Amino acid sequence: MMKGIDDFLAAQQNPEKALDDLENKALSLNKFMSPDHRDEVLRALKLTYGSFDRIALEALVKMIAKTLARQREDDTCRIAR
Repeated sequence: MMKGIDDFLAAQQNPEKALDDLENKALSLNKFMSPDHRDEVLRALKLTYGSFDRIALEALVKMIAKTLARQREDDTCRIAR
């Protein structure tokens, strides 16, 4: 059973090509999410926001706020709690 991207790539004949294929087929985050994912996304951001600098966090929140049909300020406040 594969656990992550490293296991997936290790099982490939040509890991570089496999990674290129994944990157070319990948959806952007805002195309992948729906408003139904709101709580899960906010929970994940809250758990990881410390690893982002303030500018990166603001850019990420701004990008997904529209997709999640939320106000950016409201989401930033919830993440910061």
